[in-house]
Amino acid sequence: RLHCFLELKALSGCRTGDICQLGSSQVRDGRVTWTAAQTKNKEGRSVLLPPDLYAALRQVAGPRFLWEGWDDDMRLFRPSRNTIGEWSPDTVYSCVNNIFREYSEQFPDRPRLTPHAL
Repeated sequence: RLHCFLELKALSGCRTGDICQLGSSQVRDGRVTWTAAQTKNKEGRSVLLPPDLYAALRQVAGPRFLWEGWDDDMRLFRPSRNTIGEWSPDTVYSCVNNIFREYSEQFPDRPRLTPHAL
């Protein structure tokens, strides 16, 4: 899911928060579509996806939201003593930002990397 998230972010150029709140039904017909209410500039947006990314997004999509399975991945790949409550787009947003922050802390000699840079 993280790989799909980052690929979609880099391809679409959309804000991290906009990607976090995508519903599964917004990935259809080979593209992903944001409603006007979901974007900062209050304009709807649609991005054509490469077939492999479209297939991957359809495969990871949760019943309602695109990233609903995110918590399962976190339990597997980022074990924590903290309990994960009910799924929320904010959880995905925080996790992505934490991964980028931790990377920059681990490699201080490299340029600082943020999700916004994608």
